[in-house]
Amino acid sequence: MEEISETFQELGLTERIFYGADLYCLVKDTSLGKETPEECERERPLRDIITTLSNEAASSVLDKNG
Repeated sequence: MEEISETFQELGLTERIFYGADLYCLVKDTSLGKETPEECERERPLRDIITTLSNEAASSVLDKNG
């Protein structure tokens, strides 16, 4: 877990990924975090969720870091 934390930090993401509040902050700024419960696709595959979070979080970091 420490290696994963270091990898996240190197990518400009939170190294505190295993702290619940930081994960919620990561998700809230993505399209998934902006969905209402009524809009949520209940059968969305986990792979799609991970891909969306990864792509949108990476884009957010790139935007912040120029």
